[in-house]
Amino acid sequence: MPKISHDISIAGLTIDRKSKIPLTKQLYEGIRSAIINRQIRPGQRLPSSRTLAEDIGLSRNIVLLAYEQLTLEGYLTGSVGKGSFVSEDTYDSFAGQAIQQNKPVAPPDPGTEVQLPKLDQVSAVYVKRETSKAIVKPFQNPVPALDHFPFQSWSKCAGKIFRSLEFLQLSYDDAQGCYPLREAIAAHLRINRALSCEPEQIIITNGTQQALNLIASLLMQKGEQFWIEDPGYINAKLAFIQAGGIPCYIPVDVNGIDLDHACIHYPKAKLAFLTPSHQFPLGGTFSIAKRMQLLEWASKNKMWIVEDDYDSEFRYSAKPVPSLQGMDHYQRVIYTGTFSKVLFPGLRIGYLVLPNPHLTQAFKQAKAFADRQNAITDQLILNEFIKEGYYATHLRKMRVLYKKRQDHLLELIRKHGGELLRAEKQGSGMHIIAYLQENQDDQQIAAILDQAGIITTALSVYSSKFKYPPGLLLGYTAFTEKDLETGFFKLLAILKEQHP
Repeated sequence: MPKISHDISIAGLTIDRKSKIPLTKQLYEGIRSAIINRQIRPGQRLPSSRTLAEDIGLSRNIVLLAYEQLTLEGYLTGSVGKGSFVSEDTYDSFAGQAIQQNKPVAPPDPGTEVQLPKLDQVSAVYVKRETSKAIVKPFQNPVPALDHFPFQSWSKCAGKIFRSLEFLQLSYDDAQGCYPLREAIAAHLRINRALSCEPEQIIITNGTQQALNLIASLLMQKGEQFWIEDPGYINAKLAFIQAGGIPCYIPVDVNGIDLDHACIHYPKAKLAFLTPSHQFPLGGTFSIAKRMQLLEWASKNKMWIVEDDYDSEFRYSAKPVPSLQGMDHYQRVIYTGTFSKVLFPGLRIGYLVLPNPHLTQAFKQAKAFADRQNAITDQLILNEFIKEGYYATHLRKMRVLYKKRQDHLLELIRKHGGELLRAEKQGSGMHIIAYLQENQDDQQIAAILDQAGIITTALSVYSSKFKYPPGLLLGYTAFTEKDLETGFFKLLAILKEQHP
């Protein structure tokens, strides 16, 4: 570990001049305790003897004597002119002492325990979610092709923004989001998704999840019903449940949700969460006729529709289906989108398109309360990336690349899957579903694959009420053809072991 060159201060270091313990001994014990209890870490530089003496009101000789004793015992290293550093070997040599000095952790006082809200209603997926740094492995989904991201173009835009930052841009910005970026998003959505929107209707969010949380907090009242596709997006369901909503599971087929089932069984629902352009995870598309019927129902029954257009940018065969929002003349549709899947997950920029000024103002206030605003520099860089045409160019290239990668994976399944795997071509999206044999437990298979370093998700995880054939979601967009082949044959070998 490299030595940290800057001095540190030692909080909590006190000297009692009324004590019978010599001042040098008190100082020695205080620093030694800070090292053993990991308040000061290996490689960190202590204050100079002169600085520490001034800070705590002791003579420099007392500090020098304490430092000398700590150095003799191996806690510190250093030399004249370079300073005193905590030894790199401290925790190996004195681990036992550290354990002895650490007091046992007392149980929390009654009433202070942290409880996860509504744990009995929340899927185990919620509490088991991976929160550490993600390592991308086949067939993780949805991950874009980071190996093809135009880093040079992005860096060029970033450099331009940082060279031209103005004083006002370093202060708080509009909670609704950077206006030039909202202009760029509105123009893109009008042309490519047939939305009816202006910059004033858009709220920039920290990814789709914040958008869903804002919707749930403002539009979902405790005890109200909401439609959710089954199978469907788990995080959306959890957001509305935590707001007090009651899920109404709607079956799905190749044409999207069964609208008749929803209207007959749950006519009092106040909100519907849908992925009409590319149903997640099955991939169906909601027909134009059904969309019109849904919009009329929503208007008549005062129901909000949340349209999650999560991967509509990646359509490989047919012409993109117009958004539900673009057909909405009743102001009932709230549209959500994200750049995380198109560009890179770490960007964390999503957006909401609200149907009227009153709702937009309410969401703006809720966004400001949640986190004040998205990082202004990220928004400015993204706007520059779009304005210079890099975004549109990247999209075109990724559509070609992703189609090629999907075709390659499907060909592997067709040639080698036999009776173990079957899959169908998807006209859009970032994953396919590989269906297993009817008698297999897809969650058990996914767990075994995970232990072998193959990341898949069982289709049944997304279903709460209705039963579908066992299957695995296989992401393909982030992986080269060689990676797909290596992962596929490893997956196939494991399936053969489970059913020889």
